[in-house]
Amino acid sequence: MWNWSFDQWVLLRDKIQLVYDFFYRNTHKVPKVASIRETILYVLDTGCSVSRFGDGEMKLVMGRNISFQRFHPHLQKRLSEILQSDDSNLIVCIPNVFGSLAIYTEHDKIFWREYMSRSRKMWYNLLDKNRIYYDAFVSRCYLPYQDKTIAVECFQLWKQLWNGRDLLIVEGEKTRLGIGNDLFDNVRSIKRILASVINAFERYDELLEDVENYDKNSLVLIALGPTATVLAADLSRVGYQAIDIGHLDIEYEWFLKQVDHKVPVEGKYVNEAGGYSGDDDNVNQEYQSQIVKVIN
Repeated sequence: MWNWSFDQWVLLRDKIQLVYDFFYRNTHKVPKVASIRETILYVLDTGCSVSRFGDGEMKLVMGRNISFQRFHPHLQKRLSEILQSDDSNLIVCIPNVFGSLAIYTEHDKIFWREYMSRSRKMWYNLLDKNRIYYDAFVSRCYLPYQDKTIAVECFQLWKQLWNGRDLLIVEGEKTRLGIGNDLFDNVRSIKRILASVINAFERYDELLEDVENYDKNSLVLIALGPTATVLAADLSRVGYQAIDIGHLDIEYEWFLKQVDHKVPVEGKYVNEAGGYSGDDDNVNQEYQSQIVKVIN
């Protein structure tokens, strides 16, 4: 009886939140978020850096842990500062979920509708309604969308960004961006700095110092959760083009497989699909030769 009563209360609470959110979103100005295509084209045209915010970063801003990063007061402070950044060489990306959700799959519609019903007021209090933000889904250009043909152009545009360039990839251990696919086949060279996939921000100062030893002409791609948001902004300020690239490689893997839900990827750490799946004995030797530093 108690369990039934609790379940009914949760259902009622969720319905009340959805009704409240309906009125709230229709009586408040919606943040301006450029489309995913506009976001990538802006990066190509300007050579700017990219910091992205999602639900995980906002949990940390609000003082909560997430599954792979403990709350840290300095991380909270830095994320809050970056969300308000006026650095002309950096774009701040947020989820494009404040208006219609019609472009997304049913699964994603449900997630974001329920999430925003609980979190919209928090986002609105932190965002500047008079500025243009860019789309945090710039690194998730396949799976969330009903029309998945958008992914073809998006991946082509991303490949243009690093065509013929030297890459410095900063990623979690076993993330392995581009390994086993052709995402980076058109680059000139790749170097990799590996960090822990769990609580990477604990070694942030060392990580930033190591990256700053490399040529500023290198394009820095960072796949390291909320730490990537901060690192991209700090590197932008000292003259690098740094992209918080997030799940782009995993989205590309799913695009190549033409799956319609999140699945493990052999040999790569996918926190949204069970973590790591693979055999370390078969790690690509070229990948091993690209690793210049391990921070764990």
